[in-house]
Amino acid sequence: PEAPPCRPQRFRAYDGYCNNLQNPYWGSANLRYLRFLPPNYGDGISQARQDGRGRALPSARTVSASMFQDQDRPHDHASMMTVAWGRFVFHDISHTAQAAGFEGARLKCCGVAEGFSHPECMPIAVPDRDQYYGRFGQRCLEYVRSSAAPRETCGLGPREQNNQVTSFLDGSTIYGSSEAEARFLRAFEGGQLLSQRTNDGEELPPPDITTLDCRRTAQEPPCFSSGDPRVNSDLGLGLMHTVWLREHNRVARSLQTSNPQWDDERTFQETRRIIGAQMQYITYNEFLPALLGPEVVERFGLRLENQGYFRGYDPKRLPGVTNVMAAVGVWALVSAAPAQVELFDPARFRRLGSLPETAFRPLELYSRLQQIAAGALMQHAQKMDNFMSRHAGVDLAAVAIQQGRDHGITGYTRWRQFCGLRAIDDFEGLKRVMSSDAAFRLSQLYSAVDDIDLLAGALSETPVEGGLVGPTLACIYAHQFRHLRVSDRYWFENPGQPSSFTEDQLRELRKTSLARVLCDNVFLRTGGGVVQPRTMRVPDPWLNNLMSCEDRLLASVDLDAWQDSSRAGSVPQSLLQDALADLTASQGGQFGRQGARGGFMRATAGSRSIHNQSEALEFATRRLLKATRKGDKRQDVIPALRQVDLSKFAAEFEEPAACEDEPLKPCNPRSPFRSLSGRCNNLRKPNLGKVGHSFRRVLPGLYEDGVSAPRSRSVTGSPLPSPRLVSFAVHGDLSHPHQRYTMMLMQLGQFIDHDIAHTPLSEGADGATLRCRACNSPERVNKECFPIPIPSNDPHFPSVSRKNPNIPQCLPFTRSMSGQRTLGSREQINQVTGYLDLSTVYGSDECARDELRLFRSGLLNMSAHPAGREFKPLLSEVDGAADCISSNGRCFIAGDTRVSEQPGLTSMHTIFAREHNRIARTLQSLNPHWDDERVFQEARKIVGAIFQRIVFAEFLPRTLGWESVSQWGLHLLEEGYYNGYDPTCDVGSFNEFATAAFRFGHTLLPPVLKLVGPAYDELGGLKLTDAFFNSQTLYRKDRLDQLLRGLLSTPMENFDNHVTEMVTKHLFEAKSVPFSGLDLVAINLQRGRDHGLRTYNDYRAFCSQPRARTFADLEGHIPRATLRAIGSVYRDVEDIDVFTGGLSEFPLAGAVVGPTFSCLLSFQFQRLRRCDRFWHETGDPTVRFSSDQLAQLRKASLAKIICQNSDTTRFITRKVLDVYDPFL
Repeated sequence: PEAPPCRPQRFRAYDGYCNNLQNPYWGSANLRYLRFLPPNYGDGISQARQDGRGRALPSARTVSASMFQDQDRPHDHASMMTVAWGRFVFHDISHTAQAAGFEGARLKCCGVAEGFSHPECMPIAVPDRDQYYGRFGQRCLEYVRSSAAPRETCGLGPREQNNQVTSFLDGSTIYGSSEAEARFLRAFEGGQLLSQRTNDGEELPPPDITTLDCRRTAQEPPCFSSGDPRVNSDLGLGLMHTVWLREHNRVARSLQTSNPQWDDERTFQETRRIIGAQMQYITYNEFLPALLGPEVVERFGLRLENQGYFRGYDPKRLPGVTNVMAAVGVWALVSAAPAQVELFDPARFRRLGSLPETAFRPLELYSRLQQIAAGALMQHAQKMDNFMSRHAGVDLAAVAIQQGRDHGITGYTRWRQFCGLRAIDDFEGLKRVMSSDAAFRLSQLYSAVDDIDLLAGALSETPVEGGLVGPTLACIYAHQFRHLRVSDRYWFENPGQPSSFTEDQLRELRKTSLARVLCDNVFLRTGGGVVQPRTMRVPDPWLNNLMSCEDRLLASVDLDAWQDSSRAGSVPQSLLQDALADLTASQGGQFGRQGARGGFMRATAGSRSIHNQSEALEFATRRLLKATRKGDKRQDVIPALRQVDLSKFAAEFEEPAACEDEPLKPCNPRSPFRSLSGRCNNLRKPNLGKVGHSFRRVLPGLYEDGVSAPRSRSVTGSPLPSPRLVSFAVHGDLSHPHQRYTMMLMQLGQFIDHDIAHTPLSEGADGATLRCRACNSPERVNKECFPIPIPSNDPHFPSVSRKNPNIPQCLPFTRSMSGQRTLGSREQINQVTGYLDLSTVYGSDECARDELRLFRSGLLNMSAHPAGREFKPLLSEVDGAADCISSNGRCFIAGDTRVSEQPGLTSMHTIFAREHNRIARTLQSLNPHWDDERVFQEARKIVGAIFQRIVFAEFLPRTLGWESVSQWGLHLLEEGYYNGYDPTCDVGSFNEFATAAFRFGHTLLPPVLKLVGPAYDELGGLKLTDAFFNSQTLYRKDRLDQLLRGLLSTPMENFDNHVTEMVTKHLFEAKSVPFSGLDLVAINLQRGRDHGLRTYNDYRAFCSQPRARTFADLEGHIPRATLRAIGSVYRDVEDIDVFTGGLSEFPLAGAVVGPTFSCLLSFQFQRLRRCDRFWHETGDPTVRFSSDQLAQLRKASLAKIICQNSDTTRFITRKVLDVYDPFL
């Protein structure tokens, strides 16, 4: 009959109907299998395949007994989870029906009198002397032919077989392949599937007391019912069906909670849609790479998109599963299944024993599901080779071979030809692709090499690199799974369909992992558990180590992306309009050209404009909070306020220009160069990461009033300890030089930090610096004053005035300038870009362009060295810079205003500026036709790339350790291009990174910067107290080189809780004024509270470490003496500031920092690479380097830059971050 017309729908039909709109039945259930090669029947129509001479092939049992012996051959790496998942997926796309008798009765083919055998019987002959069956006198194995299927056109031709399930990877194993099956499985409440509960509360698939395929006694519980009747065939399949039933119901509950307006049908279908996408993602992202190896995955285009949509859907491609997949590919996986199922303790992952003979007996799932799941993760799968375990006394290899002949699957050598593999013309040729023993056995079984059954030959092949199967099976699987993807209109990555996911939803779905699904539905249900991230492999102590299910690295799919509307919609528009009445007025000062240069923490004009708006937003937030209903909790209302679209109330709010053309020009997607401001890096959202963005957060801010008041009270209700008290009690001065790394690591770290983050301080009227030393300055001077109390027992600073002991003394502290761009709690401004773009050299906006560039030959503006022309130039200088204490009143200028903070930092600025000019001169000589702008931009692009390589290849491995670098994907590529750019990721600097974690370098500081001569002889040193903001020291002959040599030859201090008193007592001290110094540690702690950072315990939990309930819980994580000091100042473990806690941890093995800071740093640097369209390794043809250029950039090192831009340094260590060692 003619198919009714199809219209695009949001949800799949259960039976696959209307997947293809022009050909509605394509890919539906109960259609024939497709074929890659024509069938090979003995009579050309339906008779089982014969040998090349028209004779019967050797008995399938004879082949099995010789080729598929029962031996224990565990794979070195593959886990049993690979087998369980593979069978679960194969059953989703293939179910071959057997011919049946009257009213569906099962046919009996062995022991039937001659002449009474059913025509669909094709029993397997057993030799008289069979080593196994001969003992029982058995001469026949049951085999009933697969049921025949008509062609789509009902035309004539050779026999075809029927596929009872849809030809799409659509979760039919869970939901069935028909409306009737699905209705039988549904609860019709809350979108959930039917399930049963054990006495222990375990959720299992519903019971099925009618199934014939269940080996149980009358007293034992029944087997299970699911979308596929093979659910009970083994424990691995039963486990998968259980896990995914639970996952469906878990997702449905979450969707129903966030969308209470949805009815049962909508919730069920949306959940089914998500589950299908997760199955597709795990299959292509985890299973296929393990099965086929990465090379085959790449060659056949099976790698999923890491961003955006897949545009390869072909409506002209006939969907379907191929006959060779059903008759050989599905069976081949059986060779990887061991004879016994091992049980493991899910808490300790200790082997508990094994379960023999579990085929069609899944009853252990009632009581041992967690042990079975842990066993599947820990037990090694068997090798996929010509050895196969016997299951329940059934010779599955013989059945598989017989089915291949039944289906007319042509011989092994013909399939190698189909796959474009090397031809095999004789048995001797087999030795090139398999073991000599396997080749010999095949030569004894078959008359000719072309007669070899596909299963016997393909499973005997040597596996492809990184895969489980040989090249022939890899080819067959790869062709099939590519076909599944390109022929499915509902494929989860497809765009432009009613069924398409949004980009936000796609981004969440790409967080799916089988490890996370197992955690959520097996191990976390009882309060804990561990799992390896790559479940298809057994755990190892390196990159696949067991980790807690609460580990943040096991990302979860955020189902909020499926929420229909934000709760912010509940805020009345009239109330918003009234509260935001002052917003437009706050926009009077747009970004403009910066006048005189301010101090090193002073705000730019752009930051002041943002701050004006943020003040109005904070005021509006407080008005809205007062007006909300009494029952509404502040912690619920504030996140909702963040979602309010402010452009409705102030049209120009979103885009104040940062020294750029007004109005802003559209982005040019063909420009190969970054903008200075970071604008247009992301073409979808041009202002992501742009200068002036608000700091991002790893965790929501923690303010005393929920809006902006700094955290000031302990969880006990008492005041928090003064940061100055914490500083001298916990972070005293104690020198422990590092055994491995030099001061250059510290200095490079500061240079990197200034490239990523710069927070301006609040100001008074007309940009005046606030005087916040007096303890009452918040009331007397400005509410943005937040002075640090000096404790009465302070060992250095007087706690009361010497003139009046009734007046307490404080250390000055000014709050950071506010810069939130939304309603809600306070955020801070980052007045550099959110990219690793060397803004320290080039600046972060057009404001700096005129004074930094020479506008000739692409050069930066530099000044002649006062010591003579034989020395390379120094940075440009400026008169009257705030904070400058040089006797001549001049300090250096660069892309970052903090350039003159201390001479080691100035030296880094200088060598990178020199490197720019060195490269610019070379480019100009090679390309004399280039103008100044082209030379400048090309040189900037090259130097920026070199800087990125130094950070990721030299700094991060030492700071984080190789294990963290691997876990977070921070490895640079040795060849080729990086294709991991994600235009949807949240770019920018994170508050926790800038305000706490990356300040770990303060513990690495020595009291003195050593000066070292050309022969690496020590010449003396510069006290830090004498070096702050004093640029004149670099005027001296060879002083810059002396400083650099000192940095690369002197050990840095150990990472620990100790910090030199040069910065805890004498920071920025005026020698003529007693006690005028500051305390850097106290400032860091106060800054964390100012910025609303959460506590150390919160970040421990975020970083997948156990939350401490008492100080004693931190033993083993923090040295005992340090822990005692921490306990002496903090009343509760929940009060510990993240800077103190992170700095006090034991370093990770092979790393400088401890686990909490390693996690926060990795989180930041991962995004600096992934979110940057101009990342130097990118394969984007518009902005990328050529492969030859990239090969040259990969030779770059910090040592080379220092050599090329020094004056008197003639030799240097290859790795300047490492302490010199003649062996290393």
